[in-house]
Amino acid sequence: MIRDVMPLQFPVIDGREAAGVVDEVGPDVNGVAPGDEVFGFSVGGAAAEEAVLDDFARKPAGLAWEEAAALPVAVETSLRVFGLLGGV
Repeated sequence: MIRDVMPLQFPVIDGREAAGVVDEVGPDVNGVAPGDEVFGFSVGGAAAEEAVLDDFARKPAGLAWEEAAALPVAVETSLRVFGLLGGV
């Protein structure tokens, strides 16, 4: 069951994908600064006004926010499949 691999303690912030503008950067984070536009994953939940991203990339200027927020799971799934096939 899903609760065996992902135990939840309520309340829970749902969602994992996010896109937005960086407000703050942690002490061990490099390559990004406040004001940068990014998209990525938030293990702690992303369906919120603010989220901490665990993995991220810069959002290309021509990419819509909605498209950027939809990319993380699709990209991660593709990389995982290519890895299983021996391509990555």
